[in-house]
Amino acid sequence: ESAAQAFFVEEMEGLLYGFQNFLSGWLDVGEQNMPAPLSVALVNVGFALVDPLLQPKLDALRPVAVPSLWNDAFAQRLGLIGADGTHSQPNITTAELYALAHERNITFEQLLNMPERDDWVYPAGVGHRAGPASVCDAFVCRMWKAAGLFAALGDASSLQCTEFTPLDVVQSALLDASYEPPAECRVVGPDGTAFCQVMGDYELFVPGYAQVPAFGGMRERCPSKAPDYAARLSPGVMQSC
Repeated sequence: ESAAQAFFVEEMEGLLYGFQNFLSGWLDVGEQNMPAPLSVALVNVGFALVDPLLQPKLDALRPVAVPSLWNDAFAQRLGLIGADGTHSQPNITTAELYALAHERNITFEQLLNMPERDDWVYPAGVGHRAGPASVCDAFVCRMWKAAGLFAALGDASSLQCTEFTPLDVVQSALLDASYEPPAECRVVGPDGTAFCQVMGDYELFVPGYAQVPAFGGMRERCPSKAPDYAARLSPGVMQSC
């Protein structure tokens, strides 16, 4: 508990929301992550077209500018951002990142599929300091990691919290599978699992609650094809991807 508290105060407090790696928990295996009519080729073109239109507006936001949802992530994968978050080409565009990847014989799909790393530091911007990027589920997982809850892996760095989605946090075997929620928030899913939902007009059932032990490389190669996510929710994939 004290380790997690220190981690929050020293490393996480005051950081921006994880815009820079927002997509990393979703994009693992190319076409198997794309709901129709999306495809890897369409996303490739879409990112390049949207970037010059959207990014100037995000950069101008105050009091906190919002970084690109993909440019810094691609820059990390291409080695343009140092261990302290210093960006060697801070104004590089999506199209220029594509060109650099092409020079290195890295395809767009390969760039998408490269796993995010928890030790990556993202650059500072207007209203925020340099540091790791975390969305909600990655933040929870990082707190678990800082508290030593993945010690059984031997090398906790083999698990990247930034590859998690909210589903992965809820499915984690670190949670108490025998937990009985209070009547005020108790919801029972189709499989008979009881869980606590504190708000919302509709019941949200998450399959596999507290059923998946942690393992190295967890959630780095997961399919997630909408609308039914059949491959992602199959028992074998749930325990291994």
